[in-house]
Amino acid sequence: MPRRPLHPLRPRRALLMASLAVMCIALLTGCSSTAFQDPDVQLRRQIDELQQLILGLQKKSVVAEVEILRLREKVAELEAAGQRAAATPAPVPATPPRRPDTAQPVTSAPPPPPIETTDLEPEPSFARRSADQPTATSSAANAAPSRGPEAPGESELAEFDEEEAVAVPMAAQALYDRGFTEYHEGRYLEAEASLQQFLEGFPDSEWSDNALYWIGEARYARRDYRGALAAFRETVNRFPLGNKVPDALLKSGQSLEQLGDGASARQSYREIVRRFPDTATALIAEERLQQLDR
Repeated sequence: MPRRPLHPLRPRRALLMASLAVMCIALLTGCSSTAFQDPDVQLRRQIDELQQLILGLQKKSVVAEVEILRLREKVAELEAAGQRAAATPAPVPATPPRRPDTAQPVTSAPPPPPIETTDLEPEPSFARRSADQPTATSSAANAAPSRGPEAPGESELAEFDEEEAVAVPMAAQALYDRGFTEYHEGRYLEAEASLQQFLEGFPDSEWSDNALYWIGEARYARRDYRGALAAFRETVNRFPLGNKVPDALLKSGQSLEQLGDGASARQSYREIVRRFPDTATALIAEERLQQLDR
């Protein structure tokens, strides 16, 4: 039985139906993707990303500012030490070096012979000459005690005391600088040893709080968080008015975070914000609080 020929419109109709089906599928897919990607959700996500980026940049800026302040503080300390060293005169002997011919007191030297003036005036009488001679001798005797005999070794002791007074702060500065340099070179154990030696030798120095703080930093860099926390807390307790108290509180909070004690870390950060508002350290503390509250 012969097949009937296809209607000429059927292929076009089939093609049209297929096209409509594809368009419907695409439309439904677009609607579903649009439903999943709400513009408000996208906007909020972009805002969150921008906020995170801004916070990261602010943190880097604040950290850089803190480091700059620390470097300025160090430069000021070095300049002050240089000015003190320049103002201190070089140690000199208290009296001129003694020579063999001046070792004896002046009173023991015989009086100079009288000047002969026979060609200028008549020879004075014996009474006048005897009256003049004691006057010269007594004047020399009276002038001698004004200088006084110098005690043995007096000039040497004075010179030693002056040298010692200059050497002590210079030795303290050199020891502190050595520990500070060793820390920034990454030699944390050596830095801690040098700074400990500084604290033992000069416990009342004006840099004692700084030395104790950098001991904590050296321990923190070695991930000895308990030891670092002890050093930072000691800095705050021993030197409550020192310039390292804000940084020590901040590092105490970070050490507590590393030890898993978020509640105590929050207390440390809140204390910074309360005691030192409008400072770079307070800004970092506020950021740490926001991180902990998330």
